[in-house]
Amino acid sequence: MHPKCTAASPSPKCTGADLPSATITAAAAAFPAIIASANMGGRLLWGPVSDAVGRQASFGIFGANAGSLLLLPLATGMVGVDPRTAL
Repeated sequence: MHPKCTAASPSPKCTGADLPSATITAAAAAFPAIIASANMGGRLLWGPVSDAVGRQASFGIFGANAGSLLLLPLATGMVGVDPRTAL
């Protein structure tokens, strides 16, 4: 994050407004493809894993994974904890 990025004075470096439109278009087009690929990979991999470990273990693994993924932004510092600097 740019050192001068604050909610009170957003700059183009903070918002991405200085990026070329081709970059923004490419990112916008690639994002759904990435999500779809992850969805397909999960469906192909999770079925055999679920069959091998059983229903209860499968739900336990899924629940632990979901909880850890929800906390990932906090663990990586991608979420501002100071309300004055949060978006």
